[in-house]
Amino acid sequence: IAGLANQTLTVTTTDFTPAGATSVATEPYTLTADDKGNAYLYGIFAEGATVTVKKGDVTLKDYTFTAEKNPNGTEHNKSYALDATPVIDGTLGGKTEATDAEVEDLVQQLKDYVDSGITTIIVTGAEPALIDVSGIIMPAVSEAIYRLTDSGSYDENNPYNGKIDLILQDVTEIMALEFYTAFALNSITLPKVTTIGDQAFQGCYYLKRITFGSVVTSIVQENGVTFVVGDKVDGCDLVLNCGQLEAEDTYKPDLENKVWFKPSWGGNVTWKSITLTHTGECDECKALQ
Repeated sequence: IAGLANQTLTVTTTDFTPAGATSVATEPYTLTADDKGNAYLYGIFAEGATVTVKKGDVTLKDYTFTAEKNPNGTEHNKSYALDATPVIDGTLGGKTEATDAEVEDLVQQLKDYVDSGITTIIVTGAEPALIDVSGIIMPAVSEAIYRLTDSGSYDENNPYNGKIDLILQDVTEIMALEFYTAFALNSITLPKVTTIGDQAFQGCYYLKRITFGSVVTSIVQENGVTFVVGDKVDGCDLVLNCGQLEAEDTYKPDLENKVWFKPSWGGNVTWKSITLTHTGECDECKALQ
């Protein structure tokens, strides 16, 4: 069962006979994933058997060993993998537009996740479903994260402040205002993002880490600051692809002074720390090849 590292899961089965047993299991299992996010069940699932993986009250995966896919059930000496990571489809099933009701459903899903101890949220989809909020176009999931803490009024006691570690798996661009005052964010990982819109992270007072997997080539800062190194968390750690060292001056990090990005009107954006992920793109990496 593939999930998140060190996560405790409840696994309920039907028609599953544990290894070494002569009868089917009747009680649920409590499993803890290892450092790679894997948990294991050993035994045999009959044809039509089911497995349900939950974290707290949230169901992460339901699976049935159907006759079509698994005639006669699982085979001896063969492993089967079940993905039970907490994933949200950012396209909402392939949609380009989202309704307000769908965003509210996402807010409830996020609350259920956090209330059950699931704080790492993976969002898939390179072209997310969008919603028009008072003339501002926003990805539906991002709007839900904003609403999770009712960020229209700052409340330092909100239980969802700084609770979400967001992974935007497929997007290449963060839109203008996308995470403006998104107090729920604790960290955000952006494997493919190369473009950041105006004021995208302004007011993210609980954001402690931003991780970029690709080299950022465009940051817009026109109507306000794009990054806030929030005083609520004494700054934000930054992780960059080592290829960022080869970027033009505006986007090249100054590691000694912990500076990355120089706005057009002057000054620098200073971070709590800047570290590099070595991907083979910087001179140091090339020297080792």
